[in-house]
Parts: sequence; C-alpha cells; structure tokens
Amino acid sequence: MKSIRRLYFYAVAAVSLEATLWGLINLLRSIFRQGLAIGDTTLLAQALSLILVGTPIFLIHWLWAQKTAAKESEENEAMLRAIFLYGALLGTLIPVAQNLLALISRTALESAHSYARYAIAGGGSQTLADNAIAILSNLLIAAYFFRVLQTNWNAISEKENFAGIRRLYRFAWMAYGLALTVYGAQGILNFMLAWRPQTLSADEPVLNAIVMLMVGAPIWYAAWNALQSALSDKTERDSYIRLVILYALTLIGAFVVLSCGGSFMHQILMKVLGVQEIAQRDFMANISAPISLGTPFGLIWAYYGMWLNRQFAFEEDETLRAGKRRLLFYILAGAGLIVSFASINVLIAALLDVFAVAQVDGGYFASSLSASLAGLSIGLPLWLKTWRPMQAQAMQEQNSSARRSVVRKFYMYFALFACVVGGMTLASVIIFYLISAVLTAEFGALWNDIRDPLQALILFAIVFGYHLHVLRKDARYKNDAQEEAQARYRVLILDRDGSFGVLAQKAFAERAPAILTTIVDANTDLAQSPPAQALVLSDVDAFEAPSRLATWMKSFGGARLIVGESEADVFWSADFEQATDIAKALAAGRTLRLSPAKAKTSAWMYVVYVFAGLFACQFSALAVWAISALIFGS
Repeated sequence: MKSIRRLYFYAVAAVSLEATLWGLINLLRSIFRQGLAIGDTTLLAQALSLILVGTPIFLIHWLWAQKTAAKESEENEAMLRAIFLYGALLGTLIPVAQNLLALISRTALESAHSYARYAIAGGGSQTLADNAIAILSNLLIAAYFFRVLQTNWNAISEKENFAGIRRLYRFAWMAYGLALTVYGAQGILNFMLAWRPQTLSADEPVLNAIVMLMVGAPIWYAAWNALQSALSDKTERDSYIRLVILYALTLIGAFVVLSCGGSFMHQILMKVLGVQEIAQRDFMANISAPISLGTPFGLIWAYYGMWLNRQFAFEEDETLRAGKRRLLFYILAGAGLIVSFASINVLIAALLDVFAVAQVDGGYFASSLSASLAGLSIGLPLWLKTWRPMQAQAMQEQNSSARRSVVRKFYMYFALFACVVGGMTLASVIIFYLISAVLTAEFGALWNDIRDPLQALILFAIVFGYHLHVLRKDARYKNDAQEEAQARYRVLILDRDGSFGVLAQKAFAERAPAILTTIVDANTDLAQSPPAQALVLSDVDAFEAPSRLATWMKSFGGARLIVGESEADVFWSADFEQATDIAKALAAGRTLRLSPAKAKTSAWMYVVYVFAGLFACQFSALAVWAISALIFGS
C-alpha cells in the first residue's frame, strides 16, 4: 500500500511541477514582450491558470513527500523518490539544452543572413528573451532539486535504488548528447560530400548540424566520462543496464553501417551496370547520404563494440561470459540471414524474368541485379561470420552449454517459426491462384501468378530444412551427453521408514533413469555406504536426525537434496529481506506456501528484462525496415 501511495504523491508532484514551471515561463515571456500592459489575453490566462492551480497542488504533495522522507528511512531510500528527483533534473535540464540549441541556431542563421525560422527546436518563433527566460527558470528549479538530491544521497545508507536510477540518468544524457553529435556530424559530412558551389548562408541544414555538434559533443563526453569513472565500483561493472545499452549501441551501429553499406553498393553497381546515365554531381549526391550516415555510426559500432567486449571480460563466470557474447552473434546472424534471404529472392526473380521473357527491360533487370548483389554483399558475409563460429562452438563435444543455450534455441525456433508462417502464407496464395484458374478455366497467366510466391516458398523450405537438421543434430548431441553424464552420477537415498526410499527411487526411474540410485538404511552403519555425488533425504531427517546420523551427514561431501514431508510451518528464504517479508505476511494472518529458497531477483531486474524485450521487438522491426528501404527501396 505504501508503494501505491508513494506513486500517487510523486506522480502528482511531477505533473504539477511541470504545469507550474511552464506557467511561470509563459507569464514571464508575456510580461517581457508586452510589459505590464494586457496584450495577448489567451497566453496570459493560460499562464496564470497553470500557476494558480499547479502551485498549491505541487506544494501539498511535495511537502508531504519531504516530510515523510525525513521521518522514514524507507521513504527516503525508495526507488520512486529516486525516479522523481532524477526525473525532475532531466525534465528541467533537457529544456535548458533545447533552448540553448534554439538560441545558438537562430543566432548562427541570422549571422549568415539566413531565415531564423529554420532554427532548431522552434527557435524561429521565439526570441532571445524567450530562450533566456526558459533557460534561467529551468536552471533555478534544477539547482533546487540537485541540492535536495545531494542531501538525500548523504542521508541514505542503502544506496542501491538511487545508484540504479543515477545510472539510467547518466545514460539518458549520454544518449541525448550522442544523438546530437551523430546527426550533427552526419549533416556536416553530407554537406561536404554533396557540396555544390553556393553560399554557406543558403544552406541551413549544415549550420544546424554544426550547432548540434557543438552542443551535443560536450554533453556526450561529460555523461560518458561519468559512467566510465564509476567502473571502479563492481556494482557498476556488473550492471545489466550498462550491458543492455552497450548491446543496443553496438547493434544499432552495426545495422546502420551495414544498411548504409548496402545502399552504397547498390548505387555503385547501378552506375557500373549502366542502369541510367548519372551525372557525377548527382552520383555524389546519391552516395553522400549512406557515407555521411554510415561514418559516425561506424565509429559508434567500433567504439561501443570495444566496450561491449570489455564488459564481457568483467564477467568472472566463463559460462555466463560466453553466453553474453553468444547473444550478440546470434542477433547479427539473424539479421544476416534475413538480408541474404531477401537478396537471393530478388536475384532469382530477376533471373527468371530474363529466361521467361524474351524482351526484358534491361534497366529493370540491372536495377534488380544491383539491389540483390548489394544485399548479398552485406548479408551473406555477416551471416557466415557470425553463424559459423556459433555452429562450430555448439558442435564441440565438451561445450554442451553452447548447444543448450536459450539464445541458440530461440534463434533456431524463431527461424523455424518464420519459415512456417511465411511458407503457410505463400502456400495459401499459390492454392488460391490454382483454384481460381481451375474454376475459371484460364491457365494462361497461372505461371506468372504463382512464380514469385513459389520461388519464395522453395527458399523458405530450404531454410526450414537446414535449421531443422541443425536442431535435430543438437538434440542428438544433447541426449548423448546427458545420458553419459547421468550414467556417471550416483545418488544415495536415505530411508528410515521403508517408504521414502521406494517413492524416491520410483521418481528417479521415471524422470532420470540413467542416474544410479542406491537406497541406504539410516538405521545401519552408514560408513559402509558406497561413494556418491548427492544425497536425497526428507526434511524430517534433515531437522530431527539423531546424533549418529547427523554426524555422518555432516561428513558427506556431496550435494544434499531435501524433500519436504513434514507438516511443520517451515519456510525457506533467500535472504534476511525475504525472511522479514514472510514474518510480515504471517503476522497479517496470511497462509503461505513457499517453495525452497530461490535466488532473489530484484524488481529492477524485471524492469531491465521488460525494456530489453520491448527494445528487441522494436529494434528488429526497425532493422528490417531500414535495411529493406536502403537496399531495395531505390
């Protein structure tokens, strides 16, 4: 209940703060423009209404939050409080940066005798005073919350929540600065490559690009330097937020570079094949976009890819380290497979047109050929470079973790799913044309109608067959390795009443028949028991064992598997926090049925997983669209 109450107060405080702040900014702008005379009544009424309504609501909720945080350490250390404070900084400092962009952009355009309406962030409709008022007002509020945040950091003992949100806050600034820097660099490079004799003042995009680079580069450097300086802390090094963002930046850089490379190759092949006469000036303009965009994203790919590899090296567990690296390879392999499939499909269609039609449009054939070859020059090497090492790793006899990898299974089954769904769709189209031809008795255009879906269906069948073969091969390796490992594993079943051992051995026979099980009587001399790697016993024997049995169990060097049989109120907890929660629930009269202790997963990790999943879905769709548009769209 406290979390819901906390969410309400901080959410209302955030909304009312923004309403009050921008009401004040609009009021000051109105006064500065018109003096004390009443001019634009609408703007003045809006500003006053926001201030009069927002200010008391903000004060009521914010003062309650401050009072509660001062009395209760739990409130002071709450994640929602950290989100509000760092969100308040972002909500005030981002407008400062945007207004600074608008101010500098408009000044640069006016100095170059160009139109101020082309300024960044609506600068054309604003004045110097408008931007200055917004900057100063937001800076004052940001200074207040920065002081509150510093006081909060000094007062709290558990800093995990605030450290996690601070990490996100820094990454948000890094992403903002990086976006400005990249698109500023892209605009400058595009202007240089596609330059025509003209005055600088006539080209507003390059002036705005210079401004974005001037503002974005320092922001990116400051935020990234803060993130790098924190790496001395193991918590920062092991952060999954950091890992996810490094994955995202590396993959975004890779996909944009590969897409731009495909577009560049397409333009080159179009010129080489003589699809149309392209003047040198127009040709440079055509290739300037992929070069200017691919260059900064190539630097992102190289730089953040290097840091991603270093992030992998921070992982001390070799299996986990290999798994993290494996994810990157399979994502790239999937992208390479998609591009290669689409390119081969276009290439086969073009070749069939040549053989099927006596007089084929040479321009159409050359355009299709250049598009397919450009796609293959990017997609096929990418797939081979990433898939072959993963396949070789999975086929190593000693590397069973690579075959059992969830990432590998997801990749394989996703490929099968895509092939089945795509093949089903294409088969439906083919059957539709066949039935229509039979019903109308018109077979002249049948081949032209079913040729394209048929060739795509065959390609889907080939890809499906290959991945199914690999999947079955993995299963054979996995089953053989599991049976061999289980055959070497021995389990002792401790039995005192004659029924526990029978039930346990029956369960092993059904679920793991290869494991060697031996029932040992707890009432006999256990020192003569055969050696084993694990011991299965009931919770009664674990808690109430006689001294002789307890002494032997302490000397047992293998794993102990405890099976719950008693009716006692025994609850397993992973840590003191979970034990406290169990006690609170019991005090409230709740009936608990808890399974044995599991490793604790923080709420923050669930947030990471959700955002990573959403990003993966959106990014996959964006990558497919961008690659298709750049390679096949022209």
